[in-house]
Order: sequence, then structure tokens, then C-alpha cells
Amino acid sequence: MTIKEFINKVYLIGSLLEDISYDKAANIVCLEIDFCYWQQSSFEDGEKETGIVLIEFSNCSNCTYDNYKINSDEIVKVELLDNSINICVESDVTGSYHNIQICANNVNFIEK
Repeated sequence: MTIKEFINKVYLIGSLLEDISYDKAANIVCLEIDFCYWQQSSFEDGEKETGIVLIEFSNCSNCTYDNYKINSDEIVKVELLDNSINICVESDVTGSYHNIQICANNVNFIEK
């Protein structure tokens, strides 16, 4: 799906960023997230409330983010900027805010 479709379908705020990897040679960015299923519009009682998912951005033309130690950082803002997604997280360790900006053609939501 496109970044715009992803943002319209998946609610990330409140979920926790656990890891980020950027394979520049393959043009792939992968975010490991402790995902809040319970915050999704399709959630129904009795379903699992949280779980680890991978969000894979492929055909990336750009990815920028601060190089810092990620430690269950809460996603506090998600926005579409042209053909990019900007994800703002709050560091669990320092309380500082960090931005991840990814420009990609495709996004895959992968349940683990």
C-alpha cells in the first residue's frame, strides 16, 4: 500500500517503537513496533490487544532519523508530508522527541 493508504488505515499513536533498520542497498526501512491493536477502528473485544509487528517500507528514496538508543519509544505523532511519512517518538530514556522521516513507494504491515 502507499504511505497515504497506510496512514489512513493504521493508527500508530500510542504504539511503541522497538527498533529501526535501514538497508540502503535494498532500499528497505523496517520498523519493529509493539503495536496497539486495541486502538484500531476494527478492534473487537476478545482480540489480542498488543503485539509485535514489522512495518516495512520498500523502494525507499530517503530515510532520515536521529541516531540514538531506541528503548520502547512511544509514537506521539504521525503525519503525511508529500510522499513521506514523518513519525515523531518520545524517548523512554531521556524524554526527548525524535523524528523519523521515510519516503517510500510501498508499505507492508507484517504481523509476527
